[in-house]
Amino acid sequence: MSGQTKRQRNTDADRYYDRHKRNPQARAFYRSAAWQRMRRLILERDHGLCQECLRHGRYTPATAVHHKQELLERWDLRLDPDNLESLCDECHNRMRAGPSTAEGLWFDENGDLVPVG
Repeated sequence: MSGQTKRQRNTDADRYYDRHKRNPQARAFYRSAAWQRMRRLILERDHGLCQECLRHGRYTPATAVHHKQELLERWDLRLDPDNLESLCDECHNRMRAGPSTAEGLWFDENGDLVPVG
């Protein structure tokens, strides 16, 4: 890890985001049996390790499965294994924030971007 303490998943924050901020179509998809099956398969395929951390020589347990191309922008790729990768929370937050705002920012418990630290 890059000198920072990893945050534990905040299930209350996840539920808040899911209920109040997530697109209804995406919410329904992420609750589907098809997604749950695919998520398990991707985590197994990637041996439960964060693929972004591996690219940097770090071994970090994965907690999320990330759509490389945004779900709502490429709905046709929502269950394509080539568009999915396992990530830890830290890397997933960076990916969701995008390249221009990722450095030094996190999603807080309300799903808002805030400075790290």
